[in-house]
Amino acid sequence: MESAAGGPPARKLQKVSHQGTGAGADDDDYSNSVLRKLNASSRTGQACDRCKVRKIRCDSTAGGCSPCRQAQATCKTTDRITGRATIRGHTDKLEAENLILRAKVNEQHRKLLDAGIPVDDLQIHAHNTPFASTSPVGSVSGRVSAWDAPPPPNGNHSPFGPGPASASASAPAPRTRGFFDQFSSTNVAAQPNTGLSIFRGTKMSLFGWQCDLTELVDEAEDPDSPTSYDGFMKHIFHRVPPTGPAPLPPTLEDAKPYANWYFNFLNAYTPVLHKPDMFALLAEVYTDPTPGPRQGRTVAQEVMLHMMFCQIKYQTGQRNRRTAAMDEAMAHFKYSLKFWFELCQSQTLQDVQALAMITVQLRNFPAPGAAWYATQNVLSLAVELGLHRSANAWSAIDRREMSEHEIEMRKRVFWILYGLSVGINVRLGRPAPMRADDIDIEFPRPVNDNLPEEEDRLSEFGKCTFHVGISVCRILALFGEMYTTLYTVRGFSPQQYDAHVARLEADLRTWRSLIHPELVDPDRAKGEAQVFSLFLSFFDLEFQFFLRHPVIFPPANQVQYRANLVTTLGVITKMLGVLSRIRDVKCLDVPWITVIVFLASIFTALFAQDQRKDEITQQEVTQLGDDMEVWIGILGDVAVIHGKPLHLVPFSHLTPQA
Repeated sequence: MESAAGGPPARKLQKVSHQGTGAGADDDDYSNSVLRKLNASSRTGQACDRCKVRKIRCDSTAGGCSPCRQAQATCKTTDRITGRATIRGHTDKLEAENLILRAKVNEQHRKLLDAGIPVDDLQIHAHNTPFASTSPVGSVSGRVSAWDAPPPPNGNHSPFGPGPASASASAPAPRTRGFFDQFSSTNVAAQPNTGLSIFRGTKMSLFGWQCDLTELVDEAEDPDSPTSYDGFMKHIFHRVPPTGPAPLPPTLEDAKPYANWYFNFLNAYTPVLHKPDMFALLAEVYTDPTPGPRQGRTVAQEVMLHMMFCQIKYQTGQRNRRTAAMDEAMAHFKYSLKFWFELCQSQTLQDVQALAMITVQLRNFPAPGAAWYATQNVLSLAVELGLHRSANAWSAIDRREMSEHEIEMRKRVFWILYGLSVGINVRLGRPAPMRADDIDIEFPRPVNDNLPEEEDRLSEFGKCTFHVGISVCRILALFGEMYTTLYTVRGFSPQQYDAHVARLEADLRTWRSLIHPELVDPDRAKGEAQVFSLFLSFFDLEFQFFLRHPVIFPPANQVQYRANLVTTLGVITKMLGVLSRIRDVKCLDVPWITVIVFLASIFTALFAQDQRKDEITQQEVTQLGDDMEVWIGILGDVAVIHGKPLHLVPFSHLTPQA
């Protein structure tokens, strides 16, 4: 068909079929049709004013077309309907600002409600915009935020499994926001978690005051010392000359007391080794005393042997201030570090055991950087070997290839590594390594590990040397659950706080019920069992301290906030009593990183009493001063045990944050 003017045939527009019945569906379909045509075309939908006037080719770059950007000119486009000129990208910017402002208004609205101030429901009406919403306060882009949704009624996840102790507690609400929305630059739902900010590297921040743990002790005199991060790296990557084998005790009879001390006092808390296996290795070593790994003695066995002597000599040297023992311990440690690469490369359970012993020793040093690096790497290797998975999840063939002893050792090694990583990460202000949802390996079982000659003189309780270690594994798993719930970067909804705390307190009660009866009450426990019981009591109180700490519940809700202050103050008083008893039995040789908990308790006690200044009595003020004297004494004793002079000067130089 020709045109009326006799020209070429007019182009016939392609008919687009539209589906949908409602007006809204038609509107969306028309817009999608136009969008598809624009995407299929190489031409710009509408040239900017400058390019149109100058008759040059324009493009659709979001921040301004290429010609305007090259000329450093403002890229504006005049709307054909309204006649209004706007800068390209102006609408997107307004939409983003609108989103941010709405979220801030919603947050202020929530704070008013938390403070008990009645306000009308927030209503924001918009027409024909992607941000129009009738969603509840706190939602973004018309979706209910995962931070504002109420918790489901029947969640029962627990590191101890479902059971009557936790069945009634609520689990965290499912995520209903878009996944990628959480990580966008306009993620206004994310709020800083004040609880997580207690620890920042080696610095502790509480209520506007800061203290750096590394300022309290002298730095290592030797820059190549493996106690520091730099020195550790130099040793494992052979940037310093490798150290030769450290001398072992001259005879097997001389070596056995060291091994017995190790299993009775150190391996009891971190049961990475099995006592009969190590004594069999000792007998083999002293049959052929030639040093170094070789046929019949693996690198892992060599490292485990030397790390056992390293740890027990290090502890006895600390307690008794024996420089010679400390030097011998460091010689064993440096020798073991030279095999780091071979252990990581070989990737067997024995290799992970040996690496775990190195990480256990690293956490004893004042600078935590090397311990953090090692635990992250070794835990990753353990996960690669599947140590986090239950044997019940294996195939029948794989299950038959594993002995019951090896399965139990896998449990012990994994949970010790996981617990070390959780403790170090969170005290450095870093996220916990794994969620409990990703772990299904069971906790270790109490297995008799006594030697045949000890059978007749040991009680049933004494035939297993690591009862306390099993409880330590469980409480550290529970710490991991608390940290991944209350101390995450994104925080939690205040509406979920009570449900979280109820669930975790129920789990804590379950943990207490699983402690061996010989370790439940420090007043009834005897000998070393009393020390084990005291440390379990300290772990219990430390968990309560962080669970109810007022810093994770801002003072918007004054009732809950003051209740947490009072609860935390009571926990600190009990903690000081337990530590005083541990001090009396001369067992305060705790890792340096634990001092962070002591400092957090001191500052929290001072702050809590300051918050009660209108009601505190003179007797309570006097008691507070006495408690501070005890705390300072405990810190001083820890410093003496570690052979590090404690500089308390920084306490007087604390400066509020801006």
